[in-house]
Amino acid sequence: PIGVFLMLRRMSLMGDAMSHAVLPGAAIGYLVAGSLSLTAMGLGGLIAGLSVALLSGAVIRMTVLQEDASFASFYLASLA
Repeated sequence: PIGVFLMLRRMSLMGDAMSHAVLPGAAIGYLVAGSLSLTAMGLGGLIAGLSVALLSGAVIRMTVLQEDASFASFYLASLA
């Protein structure tokens, strides 16, 4: 539902960046829990997604970088 909302508002890059930002958090949750714990992976993904969103918002407010460029930089960093 969030992806559809972002597509309708023409913010698909932000939706893609957020989906890829959640993936490392889910992987870290899996490594910490040691098994397929949906709670640990969900919590890790939530923390990673919120941190990327907050850091990107801080970069947007403190620099002259625009929203899409900021999200794209965190998108590439989360994939790395």
